[in-house]
Amino acid sequence: MTGTHPKIDERGIHGTVADFARLAELVERALDSTLPGSMVLIREQFAIEGGYGLLLDVRSEGFDPASVDRQ
Repeated sequence: MTGTHPKIDERGIHGTVADFARLAELVERALDSTLPGSMVLIREQFAIEGGYGLLLDVRSEGFDPASVDRQ
């Protein structure tokens, strides 16, 4: 959602267009330096407010998300 400052909360990810561009750079840098099987948490690097973060569960190329679905 657009907002005046960066925040991640129970309603979503908030910020300005510049904030979302910065978040995209954070995600790209994290994925460039993380091996499959790792997890990366982006929280304070993007927004201190809100109490939530963005968790990236990095998987190898060709991973099928349905393979871990318990249903």
